[in-house]
Amino acid sequence: AIRQRVGFAGTLPEFFNQFCALETAMSDATDAIEKHADEVATSAERFGWIAILVLVLTLAAAIAATVMLTLAGRRLLIRPLLALAATMRDLGTGNLKVAIPFTDRADELGDMAKAMESFRGQLDAAEAAKQAQTRMIVESIGHGLDQLALGDLTATIDADLTGPFAGIKRSFDEALRSLRELI
Repeated sequence: AIRQRVGFAGTLPEFFNQFCALETAMSDATDAIEKHADEVATSAERFGWIAILVLVLTLAAAIAATVMLTLAGRRLLIRPLLALAATMRDLGTGNLKVAIPFTDRADELGDMAKAMESFRGQLDAAEAAKQAQTRMIVESIGHGLDQLALGDLTATIDADLTGPFAGIKRSFDEALRSLRELI
């Protein structure tokens, strides 16, 4: 057993050399692993900041696009609709001289404006017809009353009055006929 101890003692310096080499290699490997871990952590942190930056930029672009679409929608749809609604209100109050905007547009708003322009034309025509009918009624009844005032009991209203004014014509003519019969 003593011989074995002496044999082992001779190999001990070589064992220590190998152990030191192994310890140095292990220390170098640990340093390399730690260095690589630090590089991966730094890279991951950098990637995280890039991802956050991309997310923030995407969010900002989405907000900007939403704002631009909202402003464009307001300018292209809401304002014209409000202007057409105001024009309709003016037409509804009898203002037939109001300017109708957007008749030059080639979309649905232009179609609405053109329909309003047509409606205004119909209102103008109806107003002109009403004025003409009113003049005819006033002139024909006025002429009949003027003739009666001059003593002409043969006067009649010759105008073709329609609607409720036909009743006035009939009453005037019947009153003169009754007056002629009475005299």
